Amino acid sequence: TRVSMIETGEADVAREVPWPKIEEFKQRDEMIVPLEPSSVIYIVLLNHKHPVLKDPQVREAIAMAIDREGITNAVTFGNATPANSLIPNTVDYYDPSISPPPYDPDAARALLEQAGAVGTEIEFLVTDIDDQATQLVQDQLGQVGLNANLTQVDVGGWWDSIIGANYGATVTWWYNEVPDPDPAVRWALCGECGNDSYYTYYNDEQVNDLTEQALHETDSEQRAALYSQIQQIAIEDMAQIPLWYQPYQNVYRSWVHDLHMNPAIQWNLDEAWVTS
Repeated sequence: TRVSMIETGEADVAREVPWPKIEEFKQRDEMIVPLEPSSVIYIVLLNHKHPVLKDPQVREAIAMAIDREGITNAVTFGNATPANSLIPNTVDYYDPSISPPPYDPDAARALLEQAGAVGTEIEFLVTDIDDQATQLVQDQLGQVGLNANLTQVDVGGWWDSIIGANYGATVTWWYNEVPDPDPAVRWALCGECGNDSYYTYYNDEQVNDLTEQALHETDSEQRAALYSQIQQIAIEDMAQIPLWYQPYQNVYRSWVHDLHMNPAIQWNLDEAWVTS
């Protein structure tokens, strides 16, 4: 495996090293673990066609029931940053001032009671990749009166289900390939841009309009304001639930120098060198 190969020196670099091994390698002098920033964001997708999840009050309650910081620390051993917005924190015009609902299980329970949703069952799709985070979310939702039923699927089945809107919710991730936020917003938040807001079927006319305005705006300050509006509306609507911003889980042997991966998952191989 990639982990055993870098441990023995058979490989110089390993990607996607599991978090427990990241912690181990951070303590070893012959390993370099830079935790380079990426454009990967983990979120909870919510199917807005679901009879319960289409209620914004229920979505807000779910957001308040989830301890984002606790889950982030548990899954990534504190190596990732809890997310506040629904676009990656490494893209242009990311707004650090956006504030999702605070973790407040009591308030979450009260909202669910007002919505008549206590005891509701919600199907969560889960793959081997996101199993731990999903189980933590399941436990926390159970504490406020929502029953998250986990359906284990392979990656192909996962895509079939979300594209067909045959799910309730799921923990997943995505990344932006360029610094410009336009692809990010079109992928995750725009309801008329080709993939139904990452197949959540969230469709806000103002967000759709702002997406087009921001694309064609040439003034940087105006673009920033437009993208800030988009982020604010999406978080107020709880289009999805942000979880964390994930750094790269890359490990390098100490003889590898100046090799980096940028937020778009690209290596700078022309600058890298090794010592014998």
